[in-house]
Amino acid sequence: MSYEIRQGPARELIVDGNELDPAEGSELSYTLSGRSGAIHMSGNSNFYGESNPHPGGFKQDVSLNADMYKKLKAIQTAGRFVSVSITTAGNEVLVGQMGISTDGGLEMANGIVSLEMAGKLDIV
Repeated sequence: MSYEIRQGPARELIVDGNELDPAEGSELSYTLSGRSGAIHMSGNSNFYGESNPHPGGFKQDVSLNADMYKKLKAIQTAGRFVSVSITTAGNEVLVGQMGISTDGGLEMANGIVSLEMAGKLDIV
């Protein structure tokens, strides 16, 4: 019987050259960049679709110290897009250029930050 790992936090998360520690018990959620759109039906019952670009993104709770929290806050405040590399629990590698997209300012509670980033994200 064969199996593959599909669930769990990221094995590795590197943001702007800094390795972040996924929080214990957290799950990685991501969307790849691409194109999508609604499906429509024309008057003669033929179907067609829209092709609109959409950003990729990810969500992951990370465990941080105060210095790393300050670095992430600086990236968010500056509105910078930075290099991101993620290795999933199943060893897929995702890379991209992303900005912090968390609504409002980043908040840290007991050393945990819910990090959300958006931009270009693809599987290598």
